[in-house]
Amino acid sequence: MLRFVYADGDRRERQRLREELNQRPGMNLVGMARDGQEAVQMAVQYHPDVVLLTERLSVLDGYQASALISSVSPGVKVILIVEEMDPETLRIAMRMGVRDVVLRSVPIRVVLDTAQEVVDFSRIKDRPEYQTALDPDLFPWIIVVTGAKGGIGKTSVSVNLAVELARSGAGATCLVDLYTQFGDIGTVLNITPPQTLVDLAQLTEVDMDVIKAATVTHSSGLDVVLGATSLQALDALSVQRVEQVFSVLRKRYRFIVVDVPNMLHAGTLHVLESAHVVLLVCNLMDLTAVTDTARWVEAMENTIVQRERIRLVLNRVARENHMTIDAIEELIGLKSWAKVPNDFALVSRSANNGVPFVTDSPNAPVSQVVRQMAQALSKDLEQMELDQPEIAPAKPRFSLLRRPRPAPLSR
Repeated sequence: MLRFVYADGDRRERQRLREELNQRPGMNLVGMARDGQEAVQMAVQYHPDVVLLTERLSVLDGYQASALISSVSPGVKVILIVEEMDPETLRIAMRMGVRDVVLRSVPIRVVLDTAQEVVDFSRIKDRPEYQTALDPDLFPWIIVVTGAKGGIGKTSVSVNLAVELARSGAGATCLVDLYTQFGDIGTVLNITPPQTLVDLAQLTEVDMDVIKAATVTHSSGLDVVLGATSLQALDALSVQRVEQVFSVLRKRYRFIVVDVPNMLHAGTLHVLESAHVVLLVCNLMDLTAVTDTARWVEAMENTIVQRERIRLVLNRVARENHMTIDAIEELIGLKSWAKVPNDFALVSRSANNGVPFVTDSPNAPVSQVVRQMAQALSKDLEQMELDQPEIAPAKPRFSLLRRPRPAPLSR
């Protein structure tokens, strides 16, 4: 039942409305006002769905009454009936909070039809197909895993993190390998896709059916999309095609984990820019990885990636590391979010066998830390905190020297 208030200084128009309502059983007139002030009072008192206001009301005109109703009863939809329709009238009405404007010359039934349409449109949020867009617990999140150089273990982190997210029950998860050269996710998971993202580059459009055709479902329940299975050009995936792919993925998945190459080109920069969180992996077994990570942060933060979206993941943390955690954090300029312990034998065996170490050895320390990362991501991406034991490295055998900071990349 649509509840509404009608305000009109013309008694004959009020009577026409009553006659029209006799043929509209789904509408309930809860108030009939003769001036703008009375209309405002009825809107506050009766909480109608819609208030129909004529432009020329006494005491308060239609515009003044609209502004007051919109301010004190924002849930009430105001429709203004005007003598003439012109851009200036529409501009003023919009500023006053009016939802729709109709001409005085149109029949009353058209005015009531408009009222029904305005209310129906306002209830769009109640439709099941729009709940995903309104429920924060269902918002899709793009989690980019990247690093400043290759060979630091970010593919291993990407794969095992994505598997844990998929098994957690927090939402559908897709792992995307954005490499067009030397991507290893297919090998690490022992899967071969029917198509790759590079194959999709030949199509004019990308929709859900196209993405499904290029998706492989791992035994863990994780969906996987690979960039390429043979050597391709770095720019084989255009920014436009990458944008289309992720637009489709966001409609289907809660978590989209992306293994991003360390090469900074248009496609990777676009994904980094659109990511909700960037897991920046740094391997502690290599001094150049630390210094390169510091350069990456200086170049990227506040230009492509905001600092608050970066989470530093220290990989292969062990007592025999040459560098202290504090020294590394100071050089990079970020506090570490996760410290993944070194277990080279397990990680290598799992990769060679095509079985994620979180399923092969779920109780291993490295698996436990990755599980904590997945749990933190699935709970709250805005306040991700990990409670994990400190792995104290040995006393450093040399000092880290600061190097000149590079200029940020221009967008």
